[in-house]
Amino acid sequence: MKQVFKRTSIVLLVFVLPAAALFPDISVVGELTREKVAGPGERYEGRIEILNSGQNEEEVKVYQSDYLYFADGRNEYGEPGRVPRSNSKWIEFSPRQFVLPAGEKGIVNYIVRVPKSDTLSGTYWSMLMVEPVRKLDPRTFTQGQFGIYTVFRYGIQMVTNINDTGIKSLKYSNIKLEKDSLNYMVQFDLENNGERRLKATLWVELWDTNGKYVGKFSGNEARPFPGTSSRQEIHLPNVRPGTYKALLVADCGGEDVFGLNLNIDTGP
Repeated sequence: MKQVFKRTSIVLLVFVLPAAALFPDISVVGELTREKVAGPGERYEGRIEILNSGQNEEEVKVYQSDYLYFADGRNEYGEPGRVPRSNSKWIEFSPRQFVLPAGEKGIVNYIVRVPKSDTLSGTYWSMLMVEPVRKLDPRTFTQGQFGIYTVFRYGIQMVTNINDTGIKSLKYSNIKLEKDSLNYMVQFDLENNGERRLKATLWVELWDTNGKYVGKFSGNEARPFPGTSSRQEIHLPNVRPGTYKALLVADCGGEDVFGLNLNIDTGP
């Protein structure tokens, strides 16, 4: 499949509004993704360390949420168990709320029980949200003044892969050639339209009209969940104006490589 793309221009306007923000000294120790391979009927457990690096005790609550994200910038943190591939009902955790003294760590223990079902396939996930509990003191503001109370929270992705099952598939869409102040870039939306979370290494390879190899240009690593998408950019530094044949690649390891042939015209 080949497609031809011309460069377009985009102007982004950003407006910044003042706000009164409060940021507590609570942080999660270690990785924010807890991923495990397990089979139907199996169980596994783990623990999450939460640190209070401040000088005052903090009250902390832990709760569940589903999680989806999309290439248009939307992030959805919905009621747990609503997303078809949510594993929130498999997870038990405690404590759900506690007071953490200054300079100390707290532990949240969790157990994941995978249902004993032969219909499970691919990846299932949800979030454990860690959030400080702050009560807003109305005396902070004078009469007629208003402010925005910002809640700073951590989302821990709880991911269960059902053995080596699940269809692996990626889809490219909305492919464009853009240009910033320095270089051209290939911009595209990457969607996981399969059943299993993938770890994709992205790149573009270019050849000129004479068949001469121009180079390989690397992008970011993507780890999309099934049914999610993200906007990706791969920069093409020092590429001169002209017409090129391109190969857009998402390499997920082994035989799981997803490529798309493109014709790129950078114009004069």
